[in-house]
Amino acid sequence: MNKKIIFLSIIILELWFSLSAKNKTYLYFNTTEKNINSISFSKNYYVLAIPDGKTIKLFDATNQNSICEFTGGHTDRILALKISNDSTLLLSAGMDSSIVIWDLLNRNIKNKISNNGGIISTIDITNDNKYLAFASTDKVVTIYDLSAKKIVNTWSKNSCEITTVKFSPNGKLLAIAGSDSYIYLYEIVTGKMIQILKGHSNWVRDIVFSDKGNEMTSCGDDSQVINWNISNLENFEIINRKKQSFSWLLSVDRYDPNCYAIGDIDGIVKIVENSLVYSINLGVTINKILFKRNENGYLNIVIATRGKGVVYIEAINMDVK
Repeated sequence: MNKKIIFLSIIILELWFSLSAKNKTYLYFNTTEKNINSISFSKNYYVLAIPDGKTIKLFDATNQNSICEFTGGHTDRILALKISNDSTLLLSAGMDSSIVIWDLLNRNIKNKISNNGGIISTIDITNDNKYLAFASTDKVVTIYDLSAKKIVNTWSKNSCEITTVKFSPNGKLLAIAGSDSYIYLYEIVTGKMIQILKGHSNWVRDIVFSDKGNEMTSCGDDSQVINWNISNLENFEIINRKKQSFSWLLSVDRYDPNCYAIGDIDGIVKIVENSLVYSINLGVTINKILFKRNENGYLNIVIATRGKGVVYIEAINMDVK
């Protein structure tokens, strides 16, 4: 009888470990490179753009199947890309110090901008496709008018390495952050600096505006996630701040005012939803994290890593605290 109990116990344990391992699995997008710096969704979240060396690959985000590739635009590795809000344009930039503007529908190059100042690591585009912003290793941020095809503003940050540039949803403000721990808000048209947000104590690595633009979330090397109220720029305030890690936080995304996702340099990924925290350790540095929104309201994330390529994870397959 004891032998039967032991045998059944072994079978149950094997089944439990098997199911547990299955629940912890996650999906990959097929790329040659495993160090991916940037990812971008189309407006409906059905298409995901991934830079793979000098090539851009588009995938069906629902099943990870390849759709098409964009080639011939860059002579060196792509570090940053962005699909426009209306999903008609694809912007890419990187090691060759150039920005390529692709016609996403016709799959050809519309324009190419050369930057003599250095490698371009971050780009963004306004929701109306009017302005492009990019930052390079020469510590200069540039605003480019896409319709007029000319530079309209530049800001030099001599003492600051720029990590990210983000336009507000209404296209009136540009947020700039980097190594000096500050977030600068500029008026796009006039070039006037509106405000400096001071709350971090180390590099600010990523920022994201709320859908309405009245709030902003930031993260950085001080391991903090800070939610800012910027509805009144003359009297901005910190809504809340929390140390979510003991390591550098490199990327953040917002799902709604009560839910955000973060990834750190050690490979820890967290989704924080009110009092719940979903977490998983990928074991490699997290370069970029984005929510994949869907009509069912499920929490799914796509993560660009330094070592495992691009990973798709459902929150139900993460540990919950």
